[in-house]
Amino acid sequence: MYILKNAAKNLLRNKGRNIIIAVIILAMLTATAVSMIINTTTSAIIEDYKNRFGSEVYIQTDVEKFKEMSQGKGEMAVVPEIIDEQKLLFAESEYLKETRFTVAYPAYGEKLKGLDQDKNSSSGTIGYNPDENSEYYDANVQVIGNSSFQSLQDFKEGLRKITQGELYKNKYECIVSEDFAKLNNLKVGDEIEVRSTVKRDSFAPMKLKITGIYFDITESKFGDWVSAATNPRNEILTSYETMLDYKENTANRKQIFSVSATYYLKNPDMLEAFNKEAHQKGLHDVFVMQTDEGTYNQIVKPVEGLSKTSIVFMTVVLIFGSVILVLLSVLAIRERKYEIGVLRTMGMKKAKVVRGILYESLITIGICLVIGLSIGTVAAQPVSDMLLDNQIEMLQEYNENNPYGDTNTTLSKIDVSLSPKAVASVSAIAVALAIVSSSVGILYITRYEPMKILSERN
Repeated sequence: MYILKNAAKNLLRNKGRNIIIAVIILAMLTATAVSMIINTTTSAIIEDYKNRFGSEVYIQTDVEKFKEMSQGKGEMAVVPEIIDEQKLLFAESEYLKETRFTVAYPAYGEKLKGLDQDKNSSSGTIGYNPDENSEYYDANVQVIGNSSFQSLQDFKEGLRKITQGELYKNKYECIVSEDFAKLNNLKVGDEIEVRSTVKRDSFAPMKLKITGIYFDITESKFGDWVSAATNPRNEILTSYETMLDYKENTANRKQIFSVSATYYLKNPDMLEAFNKEAHQKGLHDVFVMQTDEGTYNQIVKPVEGLSKTSIVFMTVVLIFGSVILVLLSVLAIRERKYEIGVLRTMGMKKAKVVRGILYESLITIGICLVIGLSIGTVAAQPVSDMLLDNQIEMLQEYNENNPYGDTNTTLSKIDVSLSPKAVASVSAIAVALAIVSSSVGILYITRYEPMKILSERN
């Protein structure tokens, strides 16, 4: 306890020198705190997107293989079809954590009216005049079947929200939009019927019970083209199991829709093995299993640049700061050489003198650490915003000069915060600084005897 108290008094006796050292340490720890806060946050984001986009797999066309198929034919080759049975077969892979299926069934409701049913053009001005002699009905609804609620991206993004009733739970249950329900005087509990758009199809219509009504602010994916089939508010949402059951048992396995599959790997590193297995199960060589690398790079590249910049900045600050700190420690120990010699002559052991110097450094570091973390927490967000804006500008400039580049970036802001990992990292660096700042004094004490220190007083 005496050594600790004496260390605290020594800090007060040499205020000028210790204030300079404290200011340098504070600057170093503040810069370190800002860098660590940014780095830990960006690392978590990078890991999250890596797992998300690295695990989500799509079937894509291999452009090089497609070119090889077209060579020597004098015309563009026809891309082979991937039948639904194959997509279901791929879903049985041991490498997959989950598979999400989505189907779209353009249908006709004889007793229903779709929004924009009286329009069918890019301007929406041409009247809807179906040909009575046609073999087809014009679709006025779109039945969408999903195997997982996670596939309903619009609900996750807040573009759609159930306002009445609840999501379908059982087969042949569905939810419809508010606008569609209002147009057809529908309510929760009502039953609707839709059938194939092919008039000669004789199988029974699909009967669905409405369990929920949702608010919808989504936009058409077909641009200016206005029709009932392209209006997203005419979508009747149900389960994939409902669609599969209707196809198997009512539509007599007729190909009334096409299955879209998104596969999710247990581990992103399993992509190559899953791709090989899919080809062994019959996937044509012109296709390849791929992750959404473009979107991943679009989001993550600025974050990776921000992380690297923060680490480089922290490294430079620590190197130059440590050099200055060592120089100040050399000057300080030369001034205190006589004091150390007297303590050693009085019988104080080397270990206790070393402890005293360490305590002085730790007290200074501890105070600077608390202040530095506080300042760093406040400063981290604006510094992060500035660095991220710079990274996005650099990426956009690169993409503009690259004919295949995508100038859009979906990540424009990162909310950084002080995490336990950042606190632990900064604290570890602070302890290292305490050892560095006191190492000169420790070496001096261990190398010289008390009488030699006193004899060199002048």
